[in-house]
Amino acid sequence: MSRYSILIALVIFFMAMHIGYSQYWFQSGVTAQQNTSYNQGTSAEIQVNYNQNVSVGSFGFWAGETLSNNAFVQVGYIIENASGNYSYREGCSSCVIYLEKDQPAWFWEYFRQESNPNSTFYGGIGTSGLGENGSFDNFSLAYMNNEWGFFLNGNQIGNVSLGTNNSGDNVPFIAAEDAGTDTNTTYMIPVRFRDVRVFKNGSWTLLQNGYSYVGYGSGSLTHLKNDYGISEINNIANYFEVGSGLPDVQNGTGLWSGSYNLDINSSYGINGDQQYSLYSSVNISEPYAVNISPSSRAVFEGWIGRGYGSYTGSSNSSSVIVYGNITETAVWKVEYRINVTSEFGISYGSGWYSKGEVAKISLNKSIEYESSTHRFVFDGWSNNNTNLTENLVVNSPMNISALWSNEYLVNGSSEYGRISGLGWYINGSDANISLNFSPKYIDNDERIQFYSWSNGDNSTSIKFLVNRSSYFSADFNTAFLENVSFKNINGSYITPTSFSVNGRNYYSNDVFLPEGRDSFGQVMVLGYVIEENRTYNISSPGNIVLGIPMYNVFIHTKSLFDLPVNASVKIRFSNGSVENRYSGNNGTLRLDNVLYGNVTGSAVFGIQVRYFSSSGKSMIYVYFAPKNYLIYLFMIILGVIIASYIFAREYHSRR
Repeated sequence: MSRYSILIALVIFFMAMHIGYSQYWFQSGVTAQQNTSYNQGTSAEIQVNYNQNVSVGSFGFWAGETLSNNAFVQVGYIIENASGNYSYREGCSSCVIYLEKDQPAWFWEYFRQESNPNSTFYGGIGTSGLGENGSFDNFSLAYMNNEWGFFLNGNQIGNVSLGTNNSGDNVPFIAAEDAGTDTNTTYMIPVRFRDVRVFKNGSWTLLQNGYSYVGYGSGSLTHLKNDYGISEINNIANYFEVGSGLPDVQNGTGLWSGSYNLDINSSYGINGDQQYSLYSSVNISEPYAVNISPSSRAVFEGWIGRGYGSYTGSSNSSSVIVYGNITETAVWKVEYRINVTSEFGISYGSGWYSKGEVAKISLNKSIEYESSTHRFVFDGWSNNNTNLTENLVVNSPMNISALWSNEYLVNGSSEYGRISGLGWYINGSDANISLNFSPKYIDNDERIQFYSWSNGDNSTSIKFLVNRSSYFSADFNTAFLENVSFKNINGSYITPTSFSVNGRNYYSNDVFLPEGRDSFGQVMVLGYVIEENRTYNISSPGNIVLGIPMYNVFIHTKSLFDLPVNASVKIRFSNGSVENRYSGNNGTLRLDNVLYGNVTGSAVFGIQVRYFSSSGKSMIYVYFAPKNYLIYLFMIILGVIIASYIFAREYHSRR
């Protein structure tokens, strides 16, 4: 082992330990505008959620801020990842409280200027006083009576003296926090916050502007992304939520601002579109009545308000509180004309009606026959009512017409079985008719079977577009059991995937074929589609053998001395498939059922490559020079030289 191996292992171990126990404080929430600095407290209503599932660390939902001397205060509720005893007082080892996993508990907390914020929990925890799941509790902190007090729904839960009475240049921070964790994947069900207030100059005021902040707590590691987003709710000022799955906004994004629009829409009275400062109270009013003409008038009925703080009611003079953009629509009572018409029959109910009055409309018939196979059926009124007689509350002028369906009769007959799906269909709709019939056997080899519908369709179930009246009759024929088999050119039987007769596909050899001239079409075999295009006269049960232009092809790989060699053969078939095989020690490779004998490829023996192709034949020969052909050639040449030398010596010796 290398002398550095132990050192490297220790370094890797301690790096892994450091990463494994990394601590993160993910904080996402809203900060206030700068003019809220030098305040004496903050508060927020925070939704209580009992459905969180905290696996690591803890969730916290709180209001807090940094004070002028850099001390930090906060109040809210926490959800721990495990049940157990938790300390809640500085320097008090016996001050513990038992908390249930995933159950909210209120807390208040502070860090002194000189303290390590990650060392000790300074403050208190409580298990009672929170509202039901989904309700809002008010959490607040304020400097009162020469100390900082912490409150839950107006009840004081803690206090501390921190050496300052204001926040200095700092502004409130209302946040959700995943604390003391080592992962950013724990899902936080979004929690809602509303009515954030600041305590300044002796009074509480609602937050005029809110800005997004997504970051990390003091002392937190930051290489994991904070994935807890922020979103304003329904364009309502001072109402937002924080948690998983919400928009990943940039820090400093304005969520609500200090002024919003009040838009007044009125068909007859006073209209207006004006901006007002946030939380201001604005009067809205309309006259009691407006003359439209000498014979009609509009009477004010009420307001329909949209937006948080809007007014909806019958008073013509009221007020709204601007929490966001508001639209107020004045509703007026007028008289309207109702016209009732129909293409068929007699319609009733036309006339003048006051707004809110009930109009009774009706029709004297629901079906109009053009013929025995063509009719019109009442389909309802143009205002989406479907009864022949309807009572309507009049809220506007209306032209109401009777709607009629154009219907055609789809009929049919069958000697055998039962046809379903016959009846009246709306023009342009789809009809589905089917024949419930099983073949009727005369004996094991002969039966009566469904052949086709009168329109030529040979499926027992058909779907078609109805645009006229139609009549379908089911046709039947006699069929005989035939055994259909297939052979290749070499006389070997082949089992096809499927074959077609008279346009119908069959998937087994024993099939019933209709009496008469039957046309054999495509055969699907070994991935090939082969056109047979043959006709047979079927008059009794029997056997039919069809030839398929397929060959058993043999590839022989040999040396120049006609000796077999074991070559690597790459084969390409006409359907595009490729195979890699060896010809073996006997130098013969057999390929069964090759369409038209069409095969191309290459054979490799040693460093020698030979290409081949075949069409319509069964034998392919591929020759290679032997691997030691140079030695053989050298020996032959040497033998010739020696023989020539001996012959020459004998010739000279004789002379």
